[in-house]
Amino acid sequence: MSSRHNSVREKYLAELSEQNKLLHDTANKLVFNFKFFQSGSDYGQSFEEWEREAILADLNNKLKIFSDKTKHDLLQDGTLEIYKQYPRGSQFKKPNALKSPLINWARLRITGRRRLIGFFMENSESKNIFHVVFLDKKHEFAPSSL
Repeated sequence: MSSRHNSVREKYLAELSEQNKLLHDTANKLVFNFKFFQSGSDYGQSFEEWEREAILADLNNKLKIFSDKTKHDLLQDGTLEIYKQYPRGSQFKKPNALKSPLINWARLRITGRRRLIGFFMENSESKNIFHVVFLDKKHEFAPSSL
């Protein structure tokens, strides 16, 4: 009986250890903040528009995938691009509240030409927080010759 009791305890401690590893691992993963989200004719599309076009699920699936990766992982595979400054030629109006020089503008590739636009704060303790600003279904934030 004593060995059974110890095996249950050991199993419990092993599970706790694994959970602690998972929680610690998430500290460096990408996190999303939607406080600064904008939509409208000058600012990209709304969630409702993406839902009507049946592309919102793609975004949600990608957010889950991105949340298991670090900023470095996404930079390495080309999913994340950091522009530092607001791109010249952007079809989106720069929100007045987001003119700080500490903002590093960035994009995450969703699928095809679809992008999630936002920024990271420079010199912040929370360098892994991606502040979402725009939904860009036609790659208009930083147009290129794709």
